[in-house]
Amino acid sequence: MAKKLQEAEENLAKADKLMKTTVFRWSPDYMSAAPYLEKAAEGFRAGQDYARASTTFVRLAEVQYKNQATFRAAMHMETAAKLHLQYAPKQPLAAKEYYQTASGYYSETGELGKAAEMLMKGATALEDVGYADVKTMYLEACDLMEAQEKPHFAVDVFRKTAAFLLKRKEYDETIANYTKQIGLFQSIDQQENMYKAFVSIVVLHLAKPDVVAADQAYMQHLQDDGYLHTDECALSEDVIAAFKRGDEDALKAVLKKPHWQYLDTPIGRLARSLTMYASRAAQPARAAAPQPPPVQIAAPRSAPSVAAAPVAAVLTPPPPPVVQAPPAAVEEDEFDLT
Repeated sequence: MAKKLQEAEENLAKADKLMKTTVFRWSPDYMSAAPYLEKAAEGFRAGQDYARASTTFVRLAEVQYKNQATFRAAMHMETAAKLHLQYAPKQPLAAKEYYQTASGYYSETGELGKAAEMLMKGATALEDVGYADVKTMYLEACDLMEAQEKPHFAVDVFRKTAAFLLKRKEYDETIANYTKQIGLFQSIDQQENMYKAFVSIVVLHLAKPDVVAADQAYMQHLQDDGYLHTDECALSEDVIAAFKRGDEDALKAVLKKPHWQYLDTPIGRLARSLTMYASRAAQPARAAAPQPPPVQIAAPRSAPSVAAAPVAAVLTPPPPPVVQAPPAAVEEDEFDLT
């Protein structure tokens, strides 16, 4: 093992020497340095120095990219990512960057399928070491498969992405994923899988829970003439009807039907967990009517020539006016003129 490490150091020194400029070599000789870098990387891996092996494979990938050997550069970058997770599983950010770089290299060569596969491999490897921030990798893989225009190969990527999103309870994005799956199944004429995607969307809406959206989606799916006579259509109709009536017993009866097991496993598991109580708990309480703001009366401005009165005096109400009684009528003396 020590001999392997020593040989790796020697090969690395030779590669570094070739990549330095001298009086007679005005630019790095990447073409001649690549074989020495590869021997050094393999030597470090054989000597179980995975940290040095990973960084050397990264350098090798960069050199091969400069040599316009982009496909080989992507392969070496993937190897660097695997080795990094092997010796530093608690520091996965570098490995994530390596996987994304490898995917970018494959994209440059036109291998969109390989690029998507690299992102999926990276996401799975990162999840295995406890790193969960891989959503963008799944979504980018789906975008690459859509751009490739090979729906047969795209279905598996979309299903794995849907399972990942559903595990995180991101129902809206899962619905968007199944909507795209419908387009894929239409293009390859797989009506059975398309109908399963129909009922999957209904289940996802009910899990939110949004009965109105589920009913609207169901009515839209009925535009397909063949869907009306399928078991998936009956499942959608029965489960929506149970939610509309608020009938928990009817819902349990629908969920006991064996047809749910033919859907994607995460969707079937989600369907069996549907309950009426979650729908009722999600209904927002009626908000109280807002009270009008209190009326504020501004104090009257004092005349410019008069000194401003104290605030307390301004706010003191004036005394009520004194009401004077009317003067009593004067009685005239009577005289007897007879």
